[in-house]
Amino acid sequence: MMNIDEIFTEWDKDSKIDRTELGKESLEIPKLHNKYYRIYINEKMRLIKQESNLKQLLALRHDFYSGNIDNETLKELGWWDEWEKIGRRTILKTEIPRYLESDQLIIDQQLKIATQKEKVGLLDSIIKSLVSRGFNIKAAIEFAKFQSGA
Repeated sequence: MMNIDEIFTEWDKDSKIDRTELGKESLEIPKLHNKYYRIYINEKMRLIKQESNLKQLLALRHDFYSGNIDNETLKELGWWDEWEKIGRRTILKTEIPRYLESDQLIIDQQLKIATQKEKVGLLDSIIKSLVSRGFNIKAAIEFAKFQSGA
């Protein structure tokens, strides 16, 4: 798993094109595409998993706030102390959305998802850049030919 800064660091190295070796750079495109597409797929799968985790967490926290969760599950999840703090009271159904919106566990998971979406978006942008890279190199080669009078 890479963080956003690590992806930027890799792309900073890989995005440079040696104008004196355009042919070689052109041949590197499939290798770079493979590299970033692998990272993209892994990060996309992490995003899907995190979104799934959020749905499960929302259901569990809803059960927690509505009082529909057993003591063993509360202890298993490490929520027993929290349950004790709110006084083991059942929260009104109309209040549950407010509790869910401000629930720190849910907020933390939503932040993970937002970060993951940014990584996936960055990788998508890199892959699109690699697709156009071949055209840019071809244009640079054509320009070099034009300058040399060919």
